[in-house]
Amino acid sequence: MFDIRFLIFLILIIMIDTSQANYSPSFLEKVLWKNRIVISFMPAIESSHSNAQSKNYEKETEQWAERDLLFIEINPDLKVKINGKLTHEVNASELIKTFPSNPDKYLVVLIGKDGSEKHRSLKAIPNSLLFEIIDAMPMRQIEMMKD
Repeated sequence: MFDIRFLIFLILIIMIDTSQANYSPSFLEKVLWKNRIVISFMPAIESSHSNAQSKNYEKETEQWAERDLLFIEINPDLKVKINGKLTHEVNASELIKTFPSNPDKYLVVLIGKDGSEKHRSLKAIPNSLLFEIIDAMPMRQIEMMKD
């Protein structure tokens, strides 16, 4: 005869296993500890700041890559680009919820490899400042010593 506790245990195991089968990690979870991210939240009205951040990326893509830095642009219509290429890999609503912004104002956010917000600005972050912030991070210091 089955013990009721054993039966409950089996049911719990099945429930846990089933719930994990449907789990899909978010984009942030996928890049955690691999990449730093600059997220550019575009306002509904065109902003010179958003174009400036994109140009900053384009000017020094090698320096961005050296720092494991991804550039994500989120348009008002929630279309997302990673490093200039349109993608469906990122859920724009999730990023907006995680890093709240005013949809009427431009915002750029730097996210560290640990997934935490490191810097926030209402205008484009110049590459010199961006690299200075990143290069001062302890994990980046270790990376530079290895190279």
